Amino acid sequence: MSELVNQMSAALRARHYSRRTAQAYRLWVRRFIRFHGIQSVTRPTWPIPEINAYLTHLAVAEQVSASTQTQALSALLFLYRHVIGRARWGSLPVSSAHAHQGACLWSSRATR
Repeated sequence: MSELVNQMSAALRARHYSRRTAQAYRLWVRRFIRFHGIQSVTRPTWPIPEINAYLTHLAVAEQVSASTQTQALSALLFLYRHVIGRARWGSLPVSSAHAHQGACLWSSRATR
């Protein structure tokens, strides 16, 4: 995992990303690897189901904001596009943190 994160750090520096953005991106990639394992990151095809499951987990279980979920997705896109070298990306049907929050607000109002 550390070799992949080191490669990502070098790619972020080469593209002049800010220090804080690079730090956040590395954190999201580490968390994704811990969530699914390094095998899902290095396999030859896009791990769309794994990325979908991870982003849904962030929205539902960890209740992150929509912008936080977007930052995690951006970090994973950067990893696959610029570090691993896969430029193609399909559609991801993910559970949005914003949509999840609205569902919670609606159900709490219904029980009052």
